[in-house]
Amino acid sequence: MYKKIFVLLALAVVLMLALTACGGASPVTANDLPVYPGATALQPGDSKLADTLSKNSQQITALTQSAGVNGKTEQKGFSLPKDATWDAVKKFYDDKLTAGGWGVPGGVASNVLAQVNTMNDSFQTATYTRGNQTLALVRLVDPISKDATLIFSLSTR
Repeated sequence: MYKKIFVLLALAVVLMLALTACGGASPVTANDLPVYPGATALQPGDSKLADTLSKNSQQITALTQSAGVNGKTEQKGFSLPKDATWDAVKKFYDDKLTAGGWGVPGGVASNVLAQVNTMNDSFQTATYTRGNQTLALVRLVDPISKDATLIFSLSTR
């Protein structure tokens, strides 16, 4: 199940990267982004998900560069606290990122995404843009263990 999600996420990130508008804001790295309180970074070598995200970052960057976009994508994963609902995670990032100059894309796609997020407890996503960067946040909940994971996918063009 996660493999299909990562393929879809990778494709979505490539599309967002291609559509990101240029701007004057200084780019950030995934390490510069705020981390949800109580979240623990997943480390490559210790987590299959972190290993996959590291490989995704390399493959997406290579793909965009071969397509002439010359972009870069960084992906990181975090284990979320048990009480980290989507509403709490989304509010945290809405507050922190908008204060840092990030915007939330509007339009029909954003409205549809908001509706899908409310109907699905296992997979939610949000997108933010600033300058020539796009950040996709994805919250995944394991259907058996109920453990929640947060994924950053930061694309820079």
